[in-house]
Amino acid sequence: MVYIRLWGGFGNQLFQYAFGYSMAKRHNTELFVDCGFFSDEYLSKNARFTKQKPFILNNNLNCIVGNLEGNLKKKIDFIQDKNINRLIRLPNHFSIDIGEGVRYVKETRNLFDDYFMRTYDCDVYYDGYWQCERYFADFKEELVPQLMPVLDTSKYTDILNKIFDENSVAIHIRRGDYSNSKFNLGNLYLLPMNYYDKAIEEISRQIVNPRFYFFSNDIEYVKNYFGDRDDFFYLSGTDGINTIDEFYMMSCCKHQIIANSTFSWWAAWLNKNVNKCVYSPSGWFGNKDIIPRSWEKINYDLERKK
Repeated sequence: MVYIRLWGGFGNQLFQYAFGYSMAKRHNTELFVDCGFFSDEYLSKNARFTKQKPFILNNNLNCIVGNLEGNLKKKIDFIQDKNINRLIRLPNHFSIDIGEGVRYVKETRNLFDDYFMRTYDCDVYYDGYWQCERYFADFKEELVPQLMPVLDTSKYTDILNKIFDENSVAIHIRRGDYSNSKFNLGNLYLLPMNYYDKAIEEISRQIVNPRFYFFSNDIEYVKNYFGDRDDFFYLSGTDGINTIDEFYMMSCCKHQIIANSTFSWWAAWLNKNVNKCVYSPSGWFGNKDIIPRSWEKINYDLERKK
């Protein structure tokens, strides 16, 4: 059995599942998705995560889903204590036999490391972000149908028909929590709007008659910045369209301009257009391995908040 700890928001969960699935395939065994992070017991002790939920369970996953129980749960809970967690993150790698035929493996750096792709002659519990496609790209054909949300798309058929018929470009602009964060390399930060200006200019040179579809958690700001143009469409905030609907529509666009957000990273990665153009920020939380080599990187300048 391979266990994967599921935690964080939608994009993080997709990375975790994709890594866990790939490791279960390499071990030739089943995958158990541990959702204990989302239990009332855990969230009551970690108030900043109370809005999180296991979003990806609405997908066609090929796994066992549940919460750990008994001694295995007690051992994992002990390791995940914040003080213990700080200690085990000091070395480049952390792996320990926790008994009952299970090895606990912790990702301690936000970078790709083929150390984690080794297989073991026992059950393995993986805990981390795993934000690099090199961990799971070999299984992309199997992962894409599992990770696309299962939705009733009849309510926005007209929008999807336009997206499919045009040279559609999804633009994701994440503000909200990012706009309230102080600039700090290696942490969350707000991309400057000149990044999007550059990306729009660049992609307009690459494809014919692009049509831009904007998605944002601060769509009024985005509308005020870009204004009205015949080739601009603002979909966030539209009645009846929720966050996962937006994710699906973003992934259906032929091309993407993404934010420094795992949400739009996955919309771009799941895009099935073989000739897609994907533009991404050149820097990303200090993780130099998160951007696939086939995507175009856009440089930008950040101003430190005062």
